Amino acid sequence: MVQDDLNAYKVFETLNARGVQFSTHDLLKNYLFSVVTENHEVDDNDLNKLDEDWSDVVTQLDETDFTNFIRYHHNFQEKWVTKKNLFASIRRLAASSETAYQYLDSLHEYAPVYVSLGNPDDEWWSNQNALYREAKQYLQTLRLFNFKQPFTILMTAFFAFSPEEFVKLCQYLMVLSIRYNVICHLSPNEQEQKYNQIAIKIHEKAFKRASHVKNSDLFKKLYPDDQYLRQFTDI
Repeated sequence: MVQDDLNAYKVFETLNARGVQFSTHDLLKNYLFSVVTENHEVDDNDLNKLDEDWSDVVTQLDETDFTNFIRYHHNFQEKWVTKKNLFASIRRLAASSETAYQYLDSLHEYAPVYVSLGNPDDEWWSNQNALYREAKQYLQTLRLFNFKQPFTILMTAFFAFSPEEFVKLCQYLMVLSIRYNVICHLSPNEQEQKYNQIAIKIHEKAFKRASHVKNSDLFKKLYPDDQYLRQFTDI
């Protein structure tokens, strides 16, 4: 661990620029841990716990999935950014020892949710309230078409909504995804930006039920109605 006046993230960033490549999670870990320890207020037990939690997160995700997880996790609490600008935004989000510690803790909390959203058969679901199992059919459809954009909404909704409301939200997002992505092939960038705004409202408790999402202008602007669908189908 590089501490004191030496910023570990900048060291790794410089090495990468010179062709010594490190993984995304190496870069992020070294930046976050350097911020957490910059005031030397974290004792060894806490630091060991953070390190164990970090290893647990990395073990659950491969390199590509790790980057997606970090971006979806970011995008339910901060304004939507591209992958190119993700690190810069995270540096603002975790700029102090306290906020970096909270950010690390949040990653550990949300990682199994992200993984299990992409794998409805994951054993993790069997340890949750049985009512969540009703979401499996909708998550299976999202997996069939490799739709992960809704995860930024569903990750925060898992903790913010009741199981029943979470299941309803999975259904609404599945139907929207079929209409928007499969049938109409509409812009994924606009979709991600609207999803970002919806997710933030859930995270900030402005949306407390699935109906709040479905009836919002943000959702309605994305939702192709039956008349629009007739351009693409024989409905």
